[in-house]
Amino acid sequence: MLAVAVVLTFVIVGAWHGTTLSFVIFGLLHGFAVIVATLYGSILKRLLGSARRRAFESHRATHAVSVVACFHFVCATLALINNGLGDIARALSFFFTG
Repeated sequence: MLAVAVVLTFVIVGAWHGTTLSFVIFGLLHGFAVIVATLYGSILKRLLGSARRRAFESHRATHAVSVVACFHFVCATLALINNGLGDIARALSFFFTG
């Protein structure tokens, strides 16, 4: 039930920023990302225990990977707001093929 509330909250936040479907999808994606991050943390806690989980998450490399992943997730979802998937695919193909 909490997951539904989180997703609904982010969908509302997305709709608050703009009334197009892109903003609603943006909110939906971020709501699901919060749920995935929470589930990941719960799994780590179950597998490692609280102290080892905190040590793992506070390690410099783990923190750096987390920051880079979060940044790229947000950039990718922002790109979806202003562009369609076809535009993004063309830009990526241009970027990788020259």
